[in-house]
This record gives sequence, structure tokens and C-alpha cells, in this order.
Amino acid sequence: MKKIETMLRTNLDMSREILANTEKMRKYILWVRILGIVKVVLILTPVIIALFLLPPLLKEVFNNYSDVFKELNAVKSGNVKDFNTDAIRQLIGQ
Repeated sequence: MKKIETMLRTNLDMSREILANTEKMRKYILWVRILGIVKVVLILTPVIIALFLLPPLLKEVFNNYSDVFKELNAVKSGNVKDFNTDAIRQLIGQ
């Protein structure tokens, strides 16, 4: 009878240890999931913002450069009288 009682106590102690370790693992897994979501949000937020902000900026840049290319094409074709230096000055910031 004493042997069974000792075995039951040992079994109960081990079960408590297993429960404590399981709780630690559960909390660890929860934090890994939370940090995974935070990491995805931190990566996707700048990408989404860039998708909305870059097209107007790129359009403005391309418009400026297209003006310069038009002027350069005018010079290349020999149409120097149509050459407008304002577009190039505006591009380089003078």
C-alpha cells in the first residue's frame, strides 16, 4: 500500500512539473505568434505606404525628365530656336 502511495505522489509531482512546463511553452508560443504578427506588420506597413506615396512622386520626376528629354531632342534635331533652358534649370534646382 505504501509503495502505491509513493508512486502516486511521485506521479502527482511529475504531473505538476509537466503542467508548469506546458504553461511556459504555451506562453512562449503565444509570444512567438504575437511577435510574428508584429514583424509582418512592420514589414508590410512601409510597403503599403510606399505603394500610395511613390506613384505621384515618380510621375512628377518622370514629367520633369520628359521635359528635359523633349528639349534635348529639339537640340538633337537641330531645332535650337525651340530650346528652352528653363526646364533644365528647374531640374537641377537653379
